[in-house]
Amino acid sequence: MRQSRKNILIVAVIAALTSGLTACASLIHGTDQMLTFHMTPETAECVISRDMVDIATVTTQYNTATINKGRNNLSVVCVAPGYKMKRGRLVSKTQPTGAVGVVFMPDMGLTDFATGAMWKYPGQIYIDLERE
Repeated sequence: MRQSRKNILIVAVIAALTSGLTACASLIHGTDQMLTFHMTPETAECVISRDMVDIATVTTQYNTATINKGRNNLSVVCVAPGYKMKRGRLVSKTQPTGAVGVVFMPDMGLTDFATGAMWKYPGQIYIDLERE
């Protein structure tokens, strides 16, 4: 009876350690993220910025941008001839694996925090501009 309890404890410890290792967002999700924009009208163009620095421009023809993840939100400004300008914000949220990494393996969690890997933006962005 005691041997089976010991085996269960060993399995539980190994499972806890393994889940901590797999929680490293840097390894699982990387430090970059691809954003895909779906925009109307076809002449729309959006500029993505972080901390008032432009980091990417997307159009309906080239509608993806790969950006470095981070804890700061992204600003998006979209324009098209004959349409009202539209401003928006992409909110950065923590990923479960990054948060778990901070709890189980603080050193890896700090790495995820520093590299931005524990954060994530919405991957699909839909923008409809209004006519002027």
